[in-house]
Amino acid sequence: MKKILLRPLLFFQFSIHLKQQKMHVWIKKMQFFGLMLFVCSSLWAQPPHTYLSDGSLYVPAGVTSMTVEAWGAGGSGGGAKESILNGRSGGGGGGGAYVKGKITTVAGLTLAIKVAGLTPIGAAGGNTTITGYETILFAAGGKAGIENNSGGTPAGGRGGLDSDSFGSITKTSGTDGGSGNTGVIGLLQGSGAGGKGGGTAGGNGGAGIQSVALGNAPGNNGSPPGGGGGGAMNSLIGIILGGPQAGGTGGAGQMIISYTCPTYNITGVSASPGCTTSGNSTITLTSSETSLPVGVYTVTYNLANPISNGLIATMTVTTAGSGSFVLSGFNTAITRDITITKLTSGACFADINSNNTASIVISSPSNGGTVGGGTTICSGSPSGVLTLTGNTGSVLNWESSVSPFSVWTPISNTSTTYTSGPLTQTTQFRAVVQNGGCSSTSSIPTTVTVNAIPVPTFSVQPASSVCINTNVTYTTQSGQTNYIWNVSGTVGIDYNIITGGIALTDNTVTLQWLTSGSKTVAVKYSSNGCPAVINASNTTTVTKTERGAVNGGTHICQGSSSPLLTFNNYVGTIVRWEYAEAIPYVWQPISHTGVTYQPGVLTTSTSYRAVVKNGTCPEEFAIETRIDVDPIPPTPTISSFVQPNCTVPTGSIVLTGLTGSGNILQSDGTVISPRPYSGNSITISGLIPGKYKFAIDNNCSITYSSEITIQANTWNGTNWSYGTAPTIDNLVDFQEDYNLSADVNACSCTISNDAAVMIQHGKTLNVVNGVHVDYGTLTFADGANLLQTSADNNLNTGVIQYKRNSQPIRQADFVYWSSPVKNQRLVDVSNLTADDKYFSFDGTKWIGVPKTSVMITGKGYIIRGPENFSNTVRYPFATTFIGVPNNGDITGETVNAEKYYLIGNPYPSALHADDFINGNSLLEGTLYFWTHNTPVVLGGAYQYATDDYATYNLSGGVGTSSSAPTGNNSGNNNAPPSGDIAAGQSFFAGTVASGTIVFNNSMRRGGNTNSQFYKSDKESKESALEKNRIWLNMTNTEGAYKQLMVGYIQGATDEYDRRYDGNSFDGNKFIDFYSINKEHKLAIQGRGLPFKNTDTVPLGYRTTIAGDFTISIHHVDGSLTVQPIYLEDKKLNKIQDLRAGNYTFKTEIGTFSDRFVLRYTDKSLGIDEVANDEYKISVLIKSNDMKVISTKEAISQLAVFDLSGRLLFEKKNINATELQILNFRSSNQVLLVKVTLENGNITTKKVVF
Repeated sequence: MKKILLRPLLFFQFSIHLKQQKMHVWIKKMQFFGLMLFVCSSLWAQPPHTYLSDGSLYVPAGVTSMTVEAWGAGGSGGGAKESILNGRSGGGGGGGAYVKGKITTVAGLTLAIKVAGLTPIGAAGGNTTITGYETILFAAGGKAGIENNSGGTPAGGRGGLDSDSFGSITKTSGTDGGSGNTGVIGLLQGSGAGGKGGGTAGGNGGAGIQSVALGNAPGNNGSPPGGGGGGAMNSLIGIILGGPQAGGTGGAGQMIISYTCPTYNITGVSASPGCTTSGNSTITLTSSETSLPVGVYTVTYNLANPISNGLIATMTVTTAGSGSFVLSGFNTAITRDITITKLTSGACFADINSNNTASIVISSPSNGGTVGGGTTICSGSPSGVLTLTGNTGSVLNWESSVSPFSVWTPISNTSTTYTSGPLTQTTQFRAVVQNGGCSSTSSIPTTVTVNAIPVPTFSVQPASSVCINTNVTYTTQSGQTNYIWNVSGTVGIDYNIITGGIALTDNTVTLQWLTSGSKTVAVKYSSNGCPAVINASNTTTVTKTERGAVNGGTHICQGSSSPLLTFNNYVGTIVRWEYAEAIPYVWQPISHTGVTYQPGVLTTSTSYRAVVKNGTCPEEFAIETRIDVDPIPPTPTISSFVQPNCTVPTGSIVLTGLTGSGNILQSDGTVISPRPYSGNSITISGLIPGKYKFAIDNNCSITYSSEITIQANTWNGTNWSYGTAPTIDNLVDFQEDYNLSADVNACSCTISNDAAVMIQHGKTLNVVNGVHVDYGTLTFADGANLLQTSADNNLNTGVIQYKRNSQPIRQADFVYWSSPVKNQRLVDVSNLTADDKYFSFDGTKWIGVPKTSVMITGKGYIIRGPENFSNTVRYPFATTFIGVPNNGDITGETVNAEKYYLIGNPYPSALHADDFINGNSLLEGTLYFWTHNTPVVLGGAYQYATDDYATYNLSGGVGTSSSAPTGNNSGNNNAPPSGDIAAGQSFFAGTVASGTIVFNNSMRRGGNTNSQFYKSDKESKESALEKNRIWLNMTNTEGAYKQLMVGYIQGATDEYDRRYDGNSFDGNKFIDFYSINKEHKLAIQGRGLPFKNTDTVPLGYRTTIAGDFTISIHHVDGSLTVQPIYLEDKKLNKIQDLRAGNYTFKTEIGTFSDRFVLRYTDKSLGIDEVANDEYKISVLIKSNDMKVISTKEAISQLAVFDLSGRLLFEKKNINATELQILNFRSSNQVLLVKVTLENGNITTKKVVF
């Protein structure tokens, strides 16, 4: 609180107690002395406040209660008057009462403080209180002492009573004053003392005056607060020296007010923007309700720009937490920062150091500027972009107004640009602009002119219903622009435009409707540049007579009732029905108007229609229907048929006896499939096996033909369904058991119906495609063959059983096997063989193979005899291969060069060795076959060696035994290999290159080629090649045996040829016998053609046995059949005619490569038995006749041989130069004709018959 005290500087004293924020300052008994002048001073004082006289107290903001202490004034002392001889003294005044209480205050009020002053002489002390609080706080004054004017004992004044006072905390009465008295001359007497003020802090009363002889004295004054005045003294001397004495004055009253100031603070300052026109800015302080309570404040602040410090302003807070005051005098646009430094309310204050700064922005007056961009638009469109320019200040909002432009509607937009929404009437737009704290003002508006959207109507339009093909005119308002007509449908289809409606200026259009129905025409145009949104629309119903259609016509059979005819989908009224028979139609009327019509029984096909009319529209004729009267069809005849074959796997038939055209019904027992036809016959193909019959279908009665069965050539257990044995072109189906000794040819072969089929020994099942064992068994006896043409290795389905018998073996013999079927296990070939006696050969050595292994196709294995076989007596061993038969192109084992591999025939048929050798160029060319020809010596000394292998190449084969053995060797195979490798057999072959062994169907053979190892009863396909061979044996009487072969072969040369020359293994323990070609010792030697009888071939041998050996001819073929053959012994210089007899010689142990020579002439005779062109022998073949002519010498004898040496014809004693043999019986082959002339010369001619 800021107090301004104007008072004379007299003697006075006061005390101030400051208490704020736990700081205490006490100022006591400060004395001010001065001259009689007035001084203006400011005193900042905070509670408690001490009042020694009347005053006032402003209630600071936030102060709601105060604690008040008050004392009433002390009563004055009694006076004393002189008396003769007697001294007199007055009674003392009573002390003032003391009270303390708490009062409730309201901030901003000014309390009126009433403090009792010094009590006048003879008066009671005054009361101390606060105006308006008398019943709450009241301190009563003491009573005056009684003066002594007449002697006696005057009573002291009564102290102020607490019962007369009010105080909510405490109240205490003042002390009563002492009594006065009267004495002679005043000796030993005293006046009454003043009573003490109430409470512990009450002032003392004036002291009583003790008598002094003849003394006079006024009473002593009481001390504030509230001390009573002392009584006066007057004695005899008073008469002399003075008049009556006054009693002492009572001490003044006093009031002390204390309270707690709030802690003022602010959290923010803001300054409202001002305008130079008013120059004012409102400053607002904010804080919490407790830090800025309701009340009036003096705000001390500083201003910057320019700096002004220590300025003050009054702020009234009516709502706690916020207050404001107005600063004036800002008459130029400027920004000044204000800083609040102090808040003062009454005696309370606080320094402000934070959140106390704001900027006062004074702006120049607002300028609304001008809005531009107004234009003309169509109703429903937005304005363009409207732009405010030339304004001073910010945009508060925009406003719009419509005619008469007196009422403006605010628009929430603070940008300087604005685009309206759709407008429906002319509108003005303006912006409201305010610059800082200046008053807002409006801009100059712009006007957006809005033109109305036209609403087209028809001024001319047609009736609601018109007929089709009628011209109809539609007209709308004239004088507009951009006429756009819309017509339902498609021009040229639904309507034609007769006039108008094309140009944008056409307000009329004339249409011709081409189709019936609801037709809508719409138009719209533009007015004042605004296009219509809604079309003018007219809907007209265009009617026509819809002719509809008559349904129900069909085919009926002769003599049947006619169907009911129904007229559908028409519009109008039925006028009549019509009918017509022949084409071109001549329609005849029928008096009938119903929607259905049923003719009677018809004899000829007839068409029907209805006639309909709709209003004034012309008649229309319905789409007619026809009733066709069909004759009863004939029964077709199956004139011929073709069963399925290898080229066409389905059957076909030819039907005859047809008439006209229609459908053929095909019945196979389950499905009837109509087939169209025309003409007198039809061929129906694509018939899968089944039973079929056929009929003509014209919806009349149906009579089927006889039934025919389309099927494969099927075996029924007795006969073939085709009546003859199947050919290679037939599909074959075994439906019953079969066990005939015959070859079977088939395009494909199926086993069904649980049939058991056996192909017997030496017979062949020859199939182009696949073998399918569906339901039943297919078994091949030992020596039977399965031949297939297709190269597909996955063509066959189902398993076969292929039986294979080995030569008789002992337990210790090994049989060389391969599998003709897929997934054959070794153990299933011989399950009683010891587990460790299954082997394969890896090119270097024998490898043991687990017996459960699956045999690799094309790979050879050896398996020892079963453990239950004898080791002294041989028995045939039989096994059965079960699996899907191998077929087609097969890739065998991968091999390395310069090694021997055990290879197996992969097919269930014989494998032709020549084709196999020619088909595998990586092979050396010679094959070696195990024959079991070495006896077994008891005691475990096994003597198997390479001499037990028969040998074969393109020149032929050599065996290992000379004749059918007896006894212990009765099971041996003695024939040289014939060139056909049996099914299930494996063999050794050497390699000259690395690669993979391959097999294909062209290598396979059938017939009797598969019955034994090497044996063959049929000629191979190489029989046309010329082969002229001789087999020589070297033996002794103890069973030593070795065979060699020398041949003159088409394709061979006199050099070493790996496919025609086969080395001797020289592994026989006892002997080896071979021909020699340079460094090669050959078991087989092929030499080049033509054969010359002058050729010689060195022979060699090795023996570990000394003694006699015999060289003999085993057999010959080709031209050597009739060729003399000699053996020259160079050691003994002999030439032996081997045809005349064997040659026996004696030898020592050793190797002898230069002793023997094979010759074809006897050097001593020089006979030439080969072709001699000198005698001009000719052999002519014509059809089945043969003619032999000799031009120089008569013919003596003639013989004809085949290449195997078999005599086919012989005649002696001819004695003529010409011989004709009519109807000569021979197959197509090469023949040798041996002609002996009368002069003894022999000529052999080779011919192809």
